Amino acid sequence: MIRNFRFEPDGKLSAPDWRRDRAGQTEYGPLLIVEDMRVGVHNLLTLAEDVLVMWAVDHPAVPGMMGISVIPEGKRNPACPIKYKMGLRQEVVGQLAGLEGIAGLREGSSGATMKDFPT
Repeated sequence: MIRNFRFEPDGKLSAPDWRRDRAGQTEYGPLLIVEDMRVGVHNLLTLAEDVLVMWAVDHPAVPGMMGISVIPEGKRNPACPIKYKMGLRQEVVGQLAGLEGIAGLREGSSGATMKDFPT
């Protein structure tokens, strides 16, 4: 059963809610519709984020270069609760560090170092 906005006997305006009745008895609820909608939207956004990340894992621009990690729920910013973090794999970072040493030997020829390139 769904109840729309209504004035209660004490004059207070109540928000829409719903409940499930069986044989004249309330089986479930009443719950505010807006709260259930909030939960539903949150679940859909979580699903969309997970699907996007799964696609990105299966379709990398440069295979083996990037890695994805999950940010623990307790460490997420409540104002912007990002679940996944993408970055260079540790092996790639090590290889780039090795290249930086080689680039330092050739620094005199171009004047540029690996630090001159954005990451």
